[in-house]
Amino acid sequence: MSLEWDPVTKTWINVGDKGEQFDYTKDPGYQSITKILQQQQKDYQAHLQAVADGNAELDPYFNKQYENQIAIADSVNSQLKATYDAAYAQYKSQANAGAAAARKAEADRLKTIDTARARAAGESAATFLESSAASQKATADKRIEDLYGGLQTSAKDRLDLLLKQLETDTATAEKAVTGAGEQFTRSFKPSVGYTAPVTTLNVAENPLLAALQQQGAGTEEVQAATNLAQQTAGATSDLQKWAMGQLGVGQQNYEAGVQNANAQALQAALQNLATKKSQSQTAFQSDYQTQLDKIATAESAAQTTSDAEIQKLINEAANIRAKTIQETGITPVAGSKEARTQAVATAPSQYANFAAAVKALNPNFDAKKSGKTAEQAFPELAKAFGKKTKK
Repeated sequence: MSLEWDPVTKTWINVGDKGEQFDYTKDPGYQSITKILQQQQKDYQAHLQAVADGNAELDPYFNKQYENQIAIADSVNSQLKATYDAAYAQYKSQANAGAAAARKAEADRLKTIDTARARAAGESAATFLESSAASQKATADKRIEDLYGGLQTSAKDRLDLLLKQLETDTATAEKAVTGAGEQFTRSFKPSVGYTAPVTTLNVAENPLLAALQQQGAGTEEVQAATNLAQQTAGATSDLQKWAMGQLGVGQQNYEAGVQNANAQALQAALQNLATKKSQSQTAFQSDYQTQLDKIATAESAAQTTSDAEIQKLINEAANIRAKTIQETGITPVAGSKEARTQAVATAPSQYANFAAAVKALNPNFDAKKSGKTAEQAFPELAKAFGKKTKK
């Protein structure tokens, strides 16, 4: 076993058992002081025995040679130790550097995963808020439309009901007025002229005149009186006839006036009903329009309030997205290494198990063709699911 310098790796390598490359006591050039001391003790005992046997004289400097050997061995061993210590220090430095690099690489890997997870979480939160905003807006808009659309329908139904009732009431009133007029007409009995007999006064021949003539008395005055009586009777008959005719004309004129007044009154009543109907219709329409305006104002206010709340969600989503980009960077391009890292990092929250994640993220993977297990082929994905990988 020995320690040799490898110019390729620029490190000390051990030719021997693993773990012994930095033990300088295993070097072939190492001199064991213990062995020297054991040999010294053995040789010194032999020297003392020779002195005791009279075969030699006691050498007071007998141990000097061994002390020199020990000093030389110690020097050699010190040089070996220095060489091995230097190699070990270099090894440790490289090992520490490698461990530090490995730790840094692992820290970078974990940071990348954390960043990917944070980015995915931010994107998911922003997407959820945007989706929620769209869903809530659709729901709110439908509720507002249903509510105020219903109010508009109710107002229109009420207007239609009032107009229908107005038509019914007006028709009833018109029928009542017209019926009254017709009833008056039916009950009106016009006169057919006065048919009372008109006296025809005709004075008969005065008997006094005949008696006077028989006695030979004068008859002129009597005849004159008779003539006068006959004239008076005729004049009276004519006057009576004329008076009856005038009375008939006056009665006819009165009846015509009454019928005309009834017709005018009927027309005036119908006209008044038409006017009242028009005024009522106008009032109903005005009230309906006022209600529509109030409903429209209320609907606009409700829509504004609803949109303001929805906008808060949209703004929050935009803030989360902006903050996510600021802290984790923009969403990686599909198919890129960053996108793969993010997909792997978030796989445990996206898929039921490791097998499902492998199938989803690597649909073309075939363990038989590749000669590797899924854990071996996708170690990072396996780590995300807490699986150990074997090389």
